[in-house]
Amino acid sequence: MLDSLQYCQKHKRLKLYAYCLLINHLHLIFSVEQNNPENFIRDFKRNTTTQTHKLLKQDKELVHLNRLRYITINRKNTNFRLWQRSIFPEEIITQKFLEQKINYVDLNPTHHHITNYIEKYPYTSFHNHFCKHKNMLNTATLPLLP
Repeated sequence: MLDSLQYCQKHKRLKLYAYCLLINHLHLIFSVEQNNPENFIRDFKRNTTTQTHKLLKQDKELVHLNRLRYITINRKNTNFRLWQRSIFPEEIITQKFLEQKINYVDLNPTHHHITNYIEKYPYTSFHNHFCKHKNMLNTATLPLLP
């Protein structure tokens, strides 16, 4: 996931404002050139699914691979699914809403009881927003909204 997000930042003009990666889902606050987040999400999901499938086969992780195949039985046009079809995008149009979402995303590992000390969890943009050091992925300067 990190590699794919870094690739998109570098080559797909992804502006990542906040992120949190968890074991079974992720949260992103982002913008993309040409303001078409649906296309970005589709391509990101396709790319990460392909890469994950390839890595699982290469590492001979058959238990995980078969589990993902089992989940997709009776689904059209696929024999391997990593992502749910549903996503829950929200357009952020006010500064207050942006700040609420940044805080939610940055602190998400504590909401899921993954850690009691957010400072020790590496897969969140909390470090980029509230610490002196940066962590994992670079984040873009937050936009100013009405």
